[in-house]
Amino acid sequence: GAVFGALDGQGVCVAVKTVHADFAGRPRFREAFAREVEMLGRADGISTARLHAADTEATVPWLAFDYVAGRDLRRHVRAFGPLENDMLRTFALGTAEGLAALHAAGIAHRDIKPGNVILSPGGPKIVDFGIAVDIGTDRTTDASASYGTPGWSAPERYTGVSADPAADVFAWGGLVTLAATRRAPFGTGDAGELARRVRQGEYDVTGVPEELRGLVEAALSVDPLLSPTSEELVRALLPEAEP
Repeated sequence: GAVFGALDGQGVCVAVKTVHADFAGRPRFREAFAREVEMLGRADGISTARLHAADTEATVPWLAFDYVAGRDLRRHVRAFGPLENDMLRTFALGTAEGLAALHAAGIAHRDIKPGNVILSPGGPKIVDFGIAVDIGTDRTTDASASYGTPGWSAPERYTGVSADPAADVFAWGGLVTLAATRRAPFGTGDAGELARRVRQGEYDVTGVPEELRGLVEAALSVDPLLSPTSEELVRALLPEAEP
């Protein structure tokens, strides 16, 4: 579809996402769009763009949500270089908090990647809930089970497991690697080669600061059972309380 800038009734800038007519005519796509709206509403604006209004039954389906000022992570590091020191740690914590909030709401995002994380003045914001589903959704009833971005989809996404928060944590490890080094952990290549590297655990986190590297490597584990939860990431990244 297309996303437009708009003003709400109070003159506040919002974003309005509309669906192209050829997609709007497909019942399966409308169903997916309605699910995206429902997931965004459940996220309740915690580390996400807050939902204002939507009409999934309109001739041109649309949804209105917070306009998030800022570049996405990939555009930011390309323009300004890697994040460093407190900014990097704040990014790591902010994205972990965002994931923990989604997971507490029962949502598996499943498309966490640099283009879907905006570095806003208020902290990182997670956007695009196009393939988000309820945690535990079985693959046999999951129309978007095979969707994802090569190099950012977790190893278990290729083996047909139910929707699980561990896949979002896996992508968190990739986000922090890119933020710290300007490189994606699994490099570049075609979809097949990236999938092979992901499934074999062939990542490169050289340049990630030592205090974050252990968490990043655990998040990028081939075995999701060895991966920390988003809540565990938050606890590990929170600064120690001062006396």
